[in-house]
Amino acid sequence: MKKFLTLMLIGVLAVSLSCFDDDDDKDKDDPSGSKSNPIQLTIGESKSGEIGATSCDNESYSSKYYFVNITASQAYTIRLYNMSADFDLYVYKDSSYEEASLISSSENLDTTEDIVNLTDAQTSGLTKLYIEIYNGLCESSGGTFSVLVSQ
Repeated sequence: MKKFLTLMLIGVLAVSLSCFDDDDDKDKDDPSGSKSNPIQLTIGESKSGEIGATSCDNESYSSKYYFVNITASQAYTIRLYNMSADFDLYVYKDSSYEEASLISSSENLDTTEDIVNLTDAQTSGLTKLYIEIYNGLCESSGGTFSVLVSQ
């Protein structure tokens, strides 16, 4: 009986510890379009998206992240259009989405279309482009948009 209780206790402890596995929680809390789970775009195909509200109180600004497979040393145009709110467009050379990897950006006011034109020199050596659609306005209610990558 003592051996049975010990094994039962070990089993309960193992199950309890597995509930604290950070990797499982990360997958559940990592929606499509996040920095670590960007949405794939296809060249020549428009994709609609939505970004939620932001708040100045806690500086919770929202972004939607994408990537697209490209052919190196080709010119590309990235368009952000059909916006219902003021969003900005950032294009990066790697998935860090950090300022150091920023290739180009467009930050037009209001719902004016944002366009980034990349030259063949800017895409030299790259096989992917990483795109961030950013809603950085305080107290924005969020909105919808379309994004298109073309050659």
